[in-house]
Parts: sequence; structure tokens; C-alpha cells
Amino acid sequence: MTHAESISPLASLPARSSGWSRWVRAARLMLARDGVAALARRGWRRLWLRERYLVYVRALTDDDAAAPSPGPITIRRASAADRARLAGCADDLGAAQYWDVLDPTAECYLGWDGERIVAVHWVSTTHETNGLVALAAGDCVIGPCVTAPSYRGRGIYPMVLAAICRDRRRLGQRRAYMVVNVDNHASIRGIEKAGFQRTQRMTLTRRLGRQRVAASGAGELS
Repeated sequence: MTHAESISPLASLPARSSGWSRWVRAARLMLARDGVAALARRGWRRLWLRERYLVYVRALTDDDAAAPSPGPITIRRASAADRARLAGCADDLGAAQYWDVLDPTAECYLGWDGERIVAVHWVSTTHETNGLVALAAGDCVIGPCVTAPSYRGRGIYPMVLAAICRDRRRLGQRRAYMVVNVDNHASIRGIEKAGFQRTQRMTLTRRLGRQRVAASGAGELS
């Protein structure tokens, strides 16, 4: 069996309010879904953090990367109805279930096994991932990306990434970026299998909410 792609243009969802109100809405969703402890951890990370990331890029010029994996997985750009199902689906897909609250301009791609959502990937041309990626015209950044826990290890992640890259190329974009924690080895394998090349190693530091981004051996960038 092979996977199927059904990716077609969609009308944009209505624009939502920006800034602080988006974070309040996201906090309410996290509180309702994951409880006080998860919300407290997220709040602490907004104030105090030091993490290392890898930045990857793929030129959207060919379709050579990531052969489709077996399985009846359908990939499509999400409609408004699909997003409503995503927000309420039983599988815990973390912040990816309501990422459009934080980035209203992002587009959503879903992987389906029949009527079940098994993967969710967001793509943005404006969200620059905490300053770790600088987007130019024709660029996009993919993430967050989540595969349902019971479907991990089946090659779905690189397959969806490759399908997204093909679609973004058809839309006229030139490059796709991804940012991943250095310790997330499973995601790194999937990203590289999908044809992305490592470009930088970055460190993100927050002290009482003040953020700094630095490249390894290159000093502070912002």
C-alpha cells in the first residue's frame, strides 16, 4: 500500500487577535487539556531557559528526498473543519493541536489513517521560531510537528515532511527551514531522511524573560 496526497488551496481562516491575548488563549487551552502542572512548566520556560537547537534547511528544487513509507496514510492541507477536529481529537498532540492560536497565519497539514488524525505539521512564512531562523521572501519554517504516539516509528514523519516540501514548492517557495532540539534524536533522523541539511547549532537563553540567541562559536546574534 502507498500513501496518498490530496493538497489543495484553502481559504484562510479569519485573522485572530495578536500579542498577549493569543498567549492567554493558549494558556487556557493548555490548562483545560493538560492541567496546572503543564501550564506552570510552560510559564517557567518563558522566564528561565537554556537550550541548544539545530537549524536545518532544504532547498525546494527537487523531489528526491524521503521515499514514501508503506501504509494507507493520506496527507492534506487542513480545512477549517479539519482544524476543528484536530482541536478536539482524542490523541494528545500537544501544543500542535492549537498552534494556530499562537500563530494565526500558519497553515496546517494533517496525516490521516482513514478518519483518524495521526500527524500534524504547521508551516509558517512569518513565525521565526524564537529568533532561531531569519526568514526571507520565499522561505517557510515547518513546525511544530507531532505524530500520534501509537504511530511513531513507522516513517510517517519524513513522509509528511517530503509531501509538505513538494506542496510548498508548487506554491512558489524556495526554501524550508526546521528547528529541532539537539537531544531530539528521533526527529533529527526524520528531518535528515526528508532531505534537510544542517546549517547551524544555536543556543537559546532566557533570564527573567529576556531572550538571547547565539550561534555556537559565533557569539550573540540577538
